[in-house]
Amino acid sequence: MKIKDTIIIINSSNRADKVVTHKMFKNVEMEWLYAVPVEQHTQYLNNPNISDHIITIPEEVPQFLSSQRQWVMENFTKEGYKYVWFMDDDLTFFRRVDMRLKKCKKKHVAKMVNEVRKHLTEMPVVAISTRLGNNRVVEDYDETNRITRCYAMSTKAFVDVGATFAPFEPFLAQDFHINLCFLNKGYNNRILYTYAQEDIGSNAEGGCSVYRNQELQKRVSFWMADNHPEVTVKVKSSKNWKGYKGARVDMVVQWKKAYKPVKKRTRGGLRRLLNK
Repeated sequence: MKIKDTIIIINSSNRADKVVTHKMFKNVEMEWLYAVPVEQHTQYLNNPNISDHIITIPEEVPQFLSSQRQWVMENFTKEGYKYVWFMDDDLTFFRRVDMRLKKCKKKHVAKMVNEVRKHLTEMPVVAISTRLGNNRVVEDYDETNRITRCYAMSTKAFVDVGATFAPFEPFLAQDFHINLCFLNKGYNNRILYTYAQEDIGSNAEGGCSVYRNQELQKRVSFWMADNHPEVTVKVKSSKNWKGYKGARVDMVVQWKKAYKPVKKRTRGGLRRLLNK
């Protein structure tokens, strides 16, 4: 049965011939769309595998991922969706089998999508774990932790929190920022470890790499530390960060510290508040 209250949105820019996230979606019972800048519409239409799954972001929306995701949330909240599921455009999915990760087939991704939707009835934000670090959690899921690249959120909770993906432009770390805003307002998250996702690497060609640089990374990191007491600034280095020479300024986040539970003002607690 088609899941009609949730939509998968895959933001993409300057990567019409490189997108891969959709390749396992054949059996997915949920609408999915690539959200692309209006001036790149034709490029993405020329990819026959996604030509029927494209929505264009209006020209007046700043062409940065943070502003595009803000537009997506506002637009699909108005259209009546209960949940919006964000995914990066370069994801590969895995499933846990006997505590080992194996690549998902189409049927496994369809099952993953259904499981995430079930968890959304209990939690306003549900994410799929990253492949890196998946083996550190032996339980099926964890809560109050980092989310990135693949997560679904309640549109009602988004409105209640009143946060924005784009506190200034250009902005980076929008996943971290919006997650912290949710946690600070008492809206927890859940990360599923029965599945995992992996991208092609930080600052890969296209997408955010068009405007991400060391100076902007530094500015965003210090802004995050100034506005979120759970964030500290560190200097890190990794050979997986394309386009960076040497170390870069980055963030360390205390996710558990950020969570401020909502007092149970009504019977049923947070779940009832979300279902009002």
